[in-house]
Amino acid sequence: MYRWKTDVIEQHMQQIPGVSKVTVNGPGGDVDTDNIVLTVDGSDEKIYIAGFEVDSMSELPDKSDVDVSMVELTDGQCGSGGLNSGDFRTAQAFIHVRQYFVVNGADVVDSMKDYF
Repeated sequence: MYRWKTDVIEQHMQQIPGVSKVTVNGPGGDVDTDNIVLTVDGSDEKIYIAGFEVDSMSELPDKSDVDVSMVELTDGQCGSGGLNSGDFRTAQAFIHVRQYFVVNGADVVDSMKDYF
């Protein structure tokens, strides 16, 4: 399990090299956390992050401070998720973001839809 804390993640994402803006949106559904959108510096491309829970089909009790099974990380350019961009800046920022989550114990996946 990974402890998703939106406010902490938001602060850390602002420190990621190549990220110019961090936006927190509400969850996309019952089993996912707040969604975080990163704007890549010097690019129109974005990186999308959300935690989600696969062990329970019930709604998460808190969308901003909750244990999650996995973290979805995608550039939103392909339905299969993950990194699909050909932009070097996006790729670099994506790798930094992925490593942040991996180092902190998250199981990072390309798309949550593969689990439902």
